[in-house]
Amino acid sequence: MIIQNNVFSAKAYVPYTAALSKLTQSAQRLATGNKFINCSDGSGELGVADRMKINIVGTNAILSTMENAIGYSGTQDEILSHIADIINRMSELAASAVDATKTASDRAALDAEFRALDAEVASIASNSKYNGTALFGTTTTIRIGIESTDIIQFSAINLGNLTFTLMSVGTTTAASAAIADLKTRSGSLAVLRSKTRSHNTRVERALAYTRNYVANLTNSESKIRDVDVALETSEFTKNQVLVSAAQSVLAQLANISQGALRFFQ
Repeated sequence: MIIQNNVFSAKAYVPYTAALSKLTQSAQRLATGNKFINCSDGSGELGVADRMKINIVGTNAILSTMENAIGYSGTQDEILSHIADIINRMSELAASAVDATKTASDRAALDAEFRALDAEVASIASNSKYNGTALFGTTTTIRIGIESTDIIQFSAINLGNLTFTLMSVGTTTAASAAIADLKTRSGSLAVLRSKTRSHNTRVERALAYTRNYVANLTNSESKIRDVDVALETSEFTKNQVLVSAAQSVLAQLANISQGALRFFQ
């Protein structure tokens, strides 16, 4: 019997420390939700997950830009809707001015409102902005992806042909001409609204696709990086049992050397 070294205890200590290390690792994973705890854990997989994370963060920023683009085109459409109301009112004024029973002073009053509405349209065309960006008369490029080629271009919505500075309802003749002109301009406005809504539709489709892309990429990144709680709990319980068993064995093996005393009795 050897009494200087407890060989049995030393050999049992090796699997004990291994089980203890695994138990500690499982506890850390469950506490953090992260599969990679130590520097040596999954270096290759973690690199892939990190690249995915960069794409997710970048694409989320692009999503914010796309949502702004929807706000941009939505604001355009709301303003065009307001202009449509103005044109309808101007048409109503022109139709009223054609009435032969109206006096010159009546038509002058109608013409004053008509010109005021004309000035409002001109003001909208030149002054409307969205977060400092002109809403009309300029071409706007919207980024819809992390690649430089992932763009949608908003062609210019030009309100120049909707101004009414040369129109009047001061006479029945001018009012009759204004009615025909306003009908033409109403058709032009419908074309502009159709263009604006097509812009909005394109961005909404791209937004839906990009949200899907981010969701799928996040899912893939999560499968690499995040711990499976059910599996890790099972591993944690197994290591708990192994550590407890090893501790019990080590306690028993520590008493083996005491048997050497019997030879002296």
